[in-house]
Amino acid sequence: MKKSHKELLTFLANNKGWQWYGNDRQTKKLVDKLVARNFCLKQQQLLDNGYIFRQVKLTKEGTA
Repeated sequence: MKKSHKELLTFLANNKGWQWYGNDRQTKKLVDKLVARNFCLKQQQLLDNGYIFRQVKLTKEGTA
């Protein structure tokens, strides 16, 4: 697991609940990898102005 994955997991462990993440390609790929490993859950919604609001949350398995 890369350093960036560990940093995101510790951030999510310290800050409970849904956290916003950026729309850049690198961050989306990092979150997608953690979701594929069942460490995180993600959700997104399209706002009225066309912006995609993305959020991520740590799962129960990710905290163990």
